[in-house]
Amino acid sequence: MQGLTGTNPDLLLREIELAPGDIYSKSRVYDSQRRIYALGFFSTLKVEMLKKEPDSIDLIFNVKELKSRILKFGIGVTLPFSFLVSFGFEELNVANIGHRINVSPLFKFNIEKEWEAKIEARYTLPYVTSLGLKFSVLPFLWYEERLDFTRHTRGNEFQVAKVFTEEVALSVAHRYKYVRINPKVTLPDTIKGVTNSVKTQFLLDLRDEFFDPRRGVYFVPSIEYAGGIFGGANHFIRLESEERLFFQLLANTVALRFKIGALLPTDSVSVYEEYFLGGQYTLRGYPERSLGPDSIGDERYGEILLNLNLEYRVRLPLNFGLVGFFDAGYIDNEIDFSDTEYFKTTAGVGLRYFTPIGPLRFDVGFPLQEKGSEFYFGIYHTF
Repeated sequence: MQGLTGTNPDLLLREIELAPGDIYSKSRVYDSQRRIYALGFFSTLKVEMLKKEPDSIDLIFNVKELKSRILKFGIGVTLPFSFLVSFGFEELNVANIGHRINVSPLFKFNIEKEWEAKIEARYTLPYVTSLGLKFSVLPFLWYEERLDFTRHTRGNEFQVAKVFTEEVALSVAHRYKYVRINPKVTLPDTIKGVTNSVKTQFLLDLRDEFFDPRRGVYFVPSIEYAGGIFGGANHFIRLESEERLFFQLLANTVALRFKIGALLPTDSVSVYEEYFLGGQYTLRGYPERSLGPDSIGDERYGEILLNLNLEYRVRLPLNFGLVGFFDAGYIDNEIDFSDTEYFKTTAGVGLRYFTPIGPLRFDVGFPLQEKGSEFYFGIYHTF
């Protein structure tokens, strides 16, 4: 190996699928290159072959290291006026041994003097064992000031993941979350408690690109079990699946996302563990957490969620893009489309400006059952 200035050589060696004495394989060299690039530490990688003996060759991996520290900044706006500011710090190669740390503070406020502050961190240890397992811890702390209540949330998630290929992974996570809601008006009795759960998730990611996919499939089913033998105040089974599909139509991109979720109580469950609907990532045209049969103050929730998002993405000159979208959402405590006020559809248009770190987004959504509109500004596609 050549070109390493700080990174531990063992990080590269474990990603190379050929060992001394193995029979040369062009496909295995190519796979090794992909695995090394996936580390995110290197801007270039070249493999040279030197013939030393008639029946043997040496492979030399030449790399150029990237800066491993990344600073992020994001802003978001919705109408009626709500503003979001986020920061981020990420170290991709802690102590030059491949560990990663990410710290993400976020601050949001609106003209009604409601605000929330959140900070999340993630520390990841890849390849701790010979099985290639990846361990990570995700502590989080949130504080929210609403018109009707204040909400304090803190906890931690510990995850073990097995990455089979760049496209396929399986993870098991333990989540501990404590929520305390201090009411300013009369609220339901179940306004505080601990959620102690285990979640299993499968990931299949066949998208051609992360920031602006044009082809491919993304599929994430999961099951979560809370309470029972783990204790806590909330007892339920959560079944969830999200699918995304991207394909080309008339030289532009069709993007489709469908999410389904069901919360099945096995004993008492606090309302804040249920699903919510509305906002720029679920149902554009309705305010966030504005639909559902159950409530905490002015926030609405439900035990069953169906959400469909359809976009037609058109690329324009000068790095601009135009998006037409249709969203549909259903949230309730049972499935009954014949007589429900919680099935809503919206449509709208959006403008995109593509930057090296992802597209800037401006969307306006219109409810199809009622009058009104909602405006959104942010970074990246909604999915």
